[in-house]
Amino acid sequence: HTSYLLDKQMVTRILDNLVSNASKFSAAGKNIYLTISDEQSQLFFSVRDEGPGIAAEEQPNMFRRFRKLSTRPTGGEGSSGLGLSIVKTLVDCMKGQIKVSSTPGVGTEILVSLPAVVA
Repeated sequence: HTSYLLDKQMVTRILDNLVSNASKFSAAGKNIYLTISDEQSQLFFSVRDEGPGIAAEEQPNMFRRFRKLSTRPTGGEGSSGLGLSIVKTLVDCMKGQIKVSSTPGVGTEILVSLPAVVA
């Protein structure tokens, strides 16, 4: 069991936003996958959904404040356009990286890597 010195509140907020988005944009009966791993002083986690996906031309705007994409929540929920912007800011604060992989009609995966000082 490895322990990392990361800001617990920031990591919790990142995961909360990512899982909330995956849930918001996935239809009932679809799956959401959370994967966590570590290697070489890096903590990795990904949240993958089976939602509608995000078109390639919209992906560069995903992490901008107040940007709403053409994809809409499946249950009629609202979207402020801030969730992924907050995630990006928190990941940047911890000197991490965030990547998106999405295929329209298949789903979206967001992968976060955070450098960690092993405790």
